[in-house]
Amino acid sequence: MAVGPRRTRPRPIGAVLLLGLLILSLGWVLYLRLTDQPLRDPFGFYQPEKALPVSEPDGRQPPVMPPAEGMARVILAARPIQAYSKVALADLVDPVRGVFTYVDLEKEYVEEAGLITDVNFIQERVLKKDKRPGFGFTEDNFLPAGTRPGLVGGIPKGMRAVRLEGDVVEGIVGLRTGDHFDIVAAWGPKLKRAGTAPVGLQLTGPYSQQAQRSTMAGAPAALAGLPGSRVEVVVSNGVVVYPLDTRLIPTSSTGLMTGQVTGTRPVQEMVIAVPTESVAPLMAAISDESQLTCVARSGRTGGDSEDEMSGYDRAAQADSMPMGYDEGGFAIVETIVGGQRTLTAVPKAGSTTEDSEARAADDEGGSDR
Repeated sequence: MAVGPRRTRPRPIGAVLLLGLLILSLGWVLYLRLTDQPLRDPFGFYQPEKALPVSEPDGRQPPVMPPAEGMARVILAARPIQAYSKVALADLVDPVRGVFTYVDLEKEYVEEAGLITDVNFIQERVLKKDKRPGFGFTEDNFLPAGTRPGLVGGIPKGMRAVRLEGDVVEGIVGLRTGDHFDIVAAWGPKLKRAGTAPVGLQLTGPYSQQAQRSTMAGAPAALAGLPGSRVEVVVSNGVVVYPLDTRLIPTSSTGLMTGQVTGTRPVQEMVIAVPTESVAPLMAAISDESQLTCVARSGRTGGDSEDEMSGYDRAAQADSMPMGYDEGGFAIVETIVGGQRTLTAVPKAGSTTEDSEARAADDEGGSDR
């Protein structure tokens, strides 16, 4: 039986080579990972671009070039600085470059704007207002030399600081640091605070407006017809030291199952500065639970410096009283017709010279007796 020639199968050389190459590649990658070598350029053919050096090879910072001719170097704030805080060296140094934050401007502009170029006149000074990063400094930004930082630094000379909750004085929310204001206190059965809208006296008659203005001027006898009803200015020309802010105060409660539990409660408070003679009237008005209203003053230059007379005094003297009547002296006449009740302001007659002499004689006679 004849046998044909034996056929040989072709060997998969290509597949074997690819498999060997894959095994070598995986082995090479594993070697690079174990030896902490970069995978991007294992043979050293790639040359990345060199970045600008932040410091010299020996660790020193690169030299700062001086300003060009006709330019002046102005020191800037490197980070936000809070009002009434002392300017530290870290507030002026760029944390990345390690040098002072500055900008070069024309000398004429720097001298005209009053910008400070010497760091010795900025460091260790107390700021008057908040300073944002990237802005320069002028002498008007600082409090007088020697001022202590913190809350006491923001109290004007001759005034005292008082911390108030936001709901004690109506209308004081929204004022910012340095704003001036007055606080008016109202007492009376029809003037309530306790979360309800204030209801004032509805006066009628030709002297109703003058009676109300006299009341705002602080005349306690303006509403003599209703005992205990008066309106007074308890704070004149107060200043906001710190605006309304929320802080957490510690609280504790005791339960039968849980025992004593300590927590926190948010409170909205602000710090104001008032004249020394206004501290006692303000504390008395707060303890008496009277209605306290904030009256903001003008923030324009020269708004309240036209003369020494306050705005309440000018309003009280806007209309003159008839001859023979005291300025600011009013009596309240109550009239009831059917079911309608009206209050009419009537000026009080002024005392004459004969009346004064008669009273003096009576006093002398009484003392002799």
